[in-house]
Amino acid sequence: ARQSIDQKYNPKLIPNKDDLERINNILKNINLGHLLANEDNFEQIIPFIEQRAGEIKQAGLVDESQKIGLSCDFIPPNGDYQNFGIMAALDHINALKDLVKRFPKLADLPKIYGGGSYGGYLSLLIAKIAPWYVDGVIDNSGSALPPLNYILGREMESGCDYVLNSSHILI
Repeated sequence: ARQSIDQKYNPKLIPNKDDLERINNILKNINLGHLLANEDNFEQIIPFIEQRAGEIKQAGLVDESQKIGLSCDFIPPNGDYQNFGIMAALDHINALKDLVKRFPKLADLPKIYGGGSYGGYLSLLIAKIAPWYVDGVIDNSGSALPPLNYILGREMESGCDYVLNSSHILI
C-alpha cells in the first residue's frame, strides 16, 4: 500500500477494536494518555506518537533501533475493492481482444507477456484466465498464486503491507 502523491488514490487506514486498544495503550505508555485514538482520528494521532518516540530515543530511554508497531486495515480508495489483480488481467485481455479486432494482422503474431513481480503475476493470471490469448510468459519473480499473507492479512503474524516505515514507527 504505497502512498500516492494524489491523496484521492491513497487507501484509508481503518483500525479495528484491537488496533485501537493497542494504540491507546501505547499512548498511555509514552505519556500521551490525554489523547484517545478512535477510527476517525487514528491517522492524525500517528505524528504525535512518532514525535514522542523520537523524544524518548533522544533521551536515551530506549534503543535507537526500536520501533513502535501499529496495525490497521487498508481500505482501497474510491469504493474499490481488493481483487488480487483479476480486474487488471481482464483489462489486459480485453485490450488485446480490441487490438486484434481493430488490426486483424496482430492475430497472427505471438502474444508473449512479461514482467517482474506484479507484472509477472499479471502475466501468469492472463495465461490462467485466457490461455488461448497467450503464446508465452516471461516472468521474473511473479507468484503463481497470491501470497497467503495477502489473503489472511493480520491473521498471519508477519502482516502484509506497510504504509509508513520511519525510524520510529511501523504501520
